[in-house]
Amino acid sequence: SGGGITQRTLAEKMEIGQPAMVALLDRLEKDEFIARNPMPGDRRASSLELTASGKKLISKIEIVAHGLREEILDGFSDSELQTASKVLARMKVKLEAFP
Repeated sequence: SGGGITQRTLAEKMEIGQPAMVALLDRLEKDEFIARNPMPGDRRASSLELTASGKKLISKIEIVAHGLREEILDGFSDSELQTASKVLARMKVKLEAFP
């Protein structure tokens, strides 16, 4: 224990709402991929931590994601990737400005 993250922080990092985060975490906990541990000093908050099964799953996901990323980005120059990243970042800012 000790390396966890709060539900609120995780939702902010993932940019999703609390109701969606709760549903996701409930499922991950039910499937024993995460554990919710009480936060000292705050009865309402929990520290979320990966279980051994969760860590195994993350390792598998990282391997697949790395291969997929390599395959998708193959043939693009660093300059092209930097330009695409800048364009997508600007698009994200514009989309976030919508009501």
